[in-house]
Amino acid sequence: MMIKRAPGILTADFPPARVVFNTATRMPYILNGAASEIWGLCERPKSAKGLVKYLRLRYGLDAAQAKRDVGGFIKELKERGLLKLV
Repeated sequence: MMIKRAPGILTADFPPARVVFNTATRMPYILNGAASEIWGLCERPKSAKGLVKYLRLRYGLDAAQAKRDVGGFIKELKERGLLKLV
């Protein structure tokens, strides 16, 4: 599964957080920590597997935890119209 940012999404960096604004719904979201890092990686299409690998290497997570975290992130941001499958 490949994902990337949905069109019409604005991003502003306020390290260590990012503010993400959905122009269609006019809703802002604040992403912190790993969520902010993953968002940055999704500027171009990325595989869920690649994001899991990133979390495992960056944070030392086991495979099951990284899969849950990435899966939850993708599900939530797709529901909010911020990410899309490509």
